[in-house]
Order: sequence, then C-alpha cells, then structure tokens
Amino acid sequence: MLFFILLFGCFMVAGGVYVALDQRRERNEKLAKIQRELARREAAEPAKNAVDPQN
Repeated sequence: MLFFILLFGCFMVAGGVYVALDQRRERNEKLAKIQRELARREAAEPAKNAVDPQN
C-alpha cells in the first residue's frame, strides 16, 4: 500500500513539473510575440530625431 502512495506522490510531482514547464513555455512565447510586435512597430515608424538633410 505504501508503494502505491509513493508512486501516486511521484506522479503528482511529475504532473506539477509538467504544468509549470508548460506555463513557462507559454509565458515565454507571449513575451517573444510582444517583443516582435514592438520591434516591428519601431522599425515601421519614421525616425523622430532624424536630422533634416536641408539644414
């Protein structure tokens, strides 16, 4: 009986680790998506502090 309790505990720990890693992966994907969008917006906007070539 003790063996099954320990086995169940191991499965609970393994499940918790899996969920934590999955949440971390999702968080990293969301962060990367936001960073790509910010980089795209920065590249698309004209340079605000550009020197006027006529002056």
